[in-house]
Amino acid sequence: KSDSIEGLVYGITRARQAAKAWAEREGFSLAEAKEELWVGGGDLTRTLIGDRLPELRGKIKEEVKWLGLTMRSSPKGGICFRRQAERSLEEAGRALKRYTPLCRRQFGLSEAVLEGLWHRVIIPKACYGAELWGHQARYAWYTKKAESLRHAAGRLMWRALGSTPGILMARVMEWKRVDHAVVERLAKATLYKRGWRLEEKDTKWLSQYAGD
Repeated sequence: KSDSIEGLVYGITRARQAAKAWAEREGFSLAEAKEELWVGGGDLTRTLIGDRLPELRGKIKEEVKWLGLTMRSSPKGGICFRRQAERSLEEAGRALKRYTPLCRRQFGLSEAVLEGLWHRVIIPKACYGAELWGHQARYAWYTKKAESLRHAAGRLMWRALGSTPGILMARVMEWKRVDHAVVERLAKATLYKRGWRLEEKDTKWLSQYAGD
């Protein structure tokens, strides 16, 4: 982070030098073809850095993937994880669809199996990396998309069991909500970093999920 383009260029140069030195010391080889440079801020900032570092011009990105997480530049120059939150839900949705062929009555899947699938497969996929992007769960757009996943699970359960839709959906609504699971993971990570001390502002934010 720097207040000037020159400072950013200097920091980028030193960071690349440090990465190469570390790789050589540890015996790794860095694939330059896969090298990407995430630069926060607007297009102007990225253009100016590209002018000063022409060898990196084609590698400067507004959005990159790091450790499986999608990071995008926010208008204020920070890191926005909204796209990652969306992709985690999309991945969970794709996982749910892969089980559709099995959710037919002749396969005899029980409600316990379907609930286990939800909590042990779908929820973990939807929560991947939530320690970093979990604050997205407080927005209405996320809650709406997360709940649509649970409704989709209810439809699969109806296909498998053939119960009365109203009764069946009532049982599905007792399953853990995706947004609640995200907040739990974020809260645990936050508390661990703070030595398990919860600040007042976090208490107010979490109360809507905890109910007290």
